[in-house]
Amino acid sequence: DILISAAAGSGKTTVLVERIIQNIVGGRYSVDELLVSTFTNMSAKDMKEKIEKELRKKYMETGDTRLNEEILKLNEAHISTLHSFCLYLIKMHYNVIGISPDMRTLSDIEGQIRLENAIDQVLENYYEDSSEPFVELNLMTASDKNNSGLKDIIKSMYYTAVASPEPHVYLTSQFGQYEDNIHMQSILDDYNDIIRHKLIALEASLQDLHKDYLAVHHEALKDTHRRDAFDALTDMIRTVEFAREDNLQGRAISLPPYQLKDGRTSFFKKIADPDEKKELTDTQNKVKDAYNNLRALHAYTYEEVESELSPMNDMNNTLIQIALDVLELFKEKKQSRNDMDFSDYEHYALAILNANDNEVAKIYREQFKEIMIDEYQDINRVQEAIISLLKRGEEKDGNLFMVGDVKQSIYKFRQADPSLFIEKAGRFSEPGSGRVIHLNHNFRSKGEVLDLTNSV
Repeated sequence: DILISAAAGSGKTTVLVERIIQNIVGGRYSVDELLVSTFTNMSAKDMKEKIEKELRKKYMETGDTRLNEEILKLNEAHISTLHSFCLYLIKMHYNVIGISPDMRTLSDIEGQIRLENAIDQVLENYYEDSSEPFVELNLMTASDKNNSGLKDIIKSMYYTAVASPEPHVYLTSQFGQYEDNIHMQSILDDYNDIIRHKLIALEASLQDLHKDYLAVHHEALKDTHRRDAFDALTDMIRTVEFAREDNLQGRAISLPPYQLKDGRTSFFKKIADPDEKKELTDTQNKVKDAYNNLRALHAYTYEEVESELSPMNDMNNTLIQIALDVLELFKEKKQSRNDMDFSDYEHYALAILNANDNEVAKIYREQFKEIMIDEYQDINRVQEAIISLLKRGEEKDGNLFMVGDVKQSIYKFRQADPSLFIEKAGRFSEPGSGRVIHLNHNFRSKGEVLDLTNSV
């Protein structure tokens, strides 16, 4: 398997098209032995047009009739979004999992309305029962006017669940998480990671401020003024360094009050150049805000995390059960009306590929000599499971070719999981696995734009 980590403007689409052309011209595979997943239908159309253009060019150069045959196959080629390929699998193999061949696809708006109706119906039952954990949950998440806060949480849980290969298993695994020592330790670790990143950012700002201090020169500046300013700054740098070491060792950090000299001192106020003075003041204010924000963060111990979260365990379990009830009710309502939505495309396709000891998956695994995934940073877990069933071999000898840029992952609100890209890039950097290739040169933007952006 190969992962191309392609920065913005580095020509990833060109790389995909060129690889396809070289393999077709070289006779390594035919267009119908290729699966290409793009992020949008427009991208798929654009890629087909580019491939056709290049194949026609090669045909005119060589006169090879086989290339003309490849051009004719392009219309039926599996170059599409992953959703489109999932729908193709459903249409071709619906009988494998016993679903109707004429299911209707809900529009996004219709699907959202139906989901909200299912949530309302489930919540109505919980309001009637009014168990103590549900009453507490409702008080915590709803306002005096409505329960939109609670409903938004349920919707978020639903969408997160259906982006995993087994939604029911995913939700069920969340039961009792506030009585699970490992889970609560992971919450504390994540919180400390946030503090660590804030400390690292603060250290960088302090270094910038130190450079600005070194540049301060004016006639009224005395050695004592300079020494006092630098002593305060040095003390703060040392304090933050110690705090970061405590954080790395898993100890709670403690920061003293902010004590850097401000703009009223002689070190600042006699600076003649207003731009220089403003730059120094802005940097110092940035440091002050970051430092005070860190001081305001509570330094949690494990015992405090446990004491705060354990009482919420019953509420958490009730919330998960509500999400499970919504998941089942919405599924039943869609099936009773012979409807499906886009997440069903993925789950029905996954069920088809898993059915009968991967019988259908083996057919396509044999057919596709190469599988290409564009915008891999925006894949979710269920899509990854589908791809894994279609590809051949292990990571070290597979036929999967992925292109993406984790810095351009902007669809987490649609349950895209960039950690898949990050984890795979890490594994592929080690021997005995796949291969990661970095494309870092930007061919799209002018040098002046790049230089300015990089300096910022």
